[in-house]
Amino acid sequence: MKFYRALLFSLAGWVGGATAIFLIFLVWPVVFPAILRMERYYGAGPSLRFILAMVLLASTPAALLGGAMGSRLPSEGGRKEQHVFAAIGGGCFALPFACGGFWFFTGW
Repeated sequence: MKFYRALLFSLAGWVGGATAIFLIFLVWPVVFPAILRMERYYGAGPSLRFILAMVLLASTPAALLGGAMGSRLPSEGGRKEQHVFAAIGGGCFALPFACGGFWFFTGW
C-alpha cells in the first residue's frame, strides 16, 4: 500500500472519529446533565468548545489508527468499501476516548 492511500484511509478514520465525537457531544448534556450548570462545578472553567477541542485532540491518534486498521478489514470490494470501513474503525477506536474525556468534564 502506498503512503498516500494509507494517509487517505487514516484521514477517513479521523473523519469517522470526529463525527462520532460530535454526535456524542450533542447528546452528552442529556446523559450527563451536570454540565448544564458549569459555573457550579468549574467557576470560570473551560467552555464547551474547549472541551470538544480537547476531546478531539485526545482521540485523534486512536481515530487515525482505527482508520488505518479499518481499511484492512474488507478482503473483497473496492476503495469505497475500504473507506467506509476506515471511517467505522476510526469511530470505534475514538469512541472510548471521547466518552472518557466527556465523563472527565462532567464534574465527576
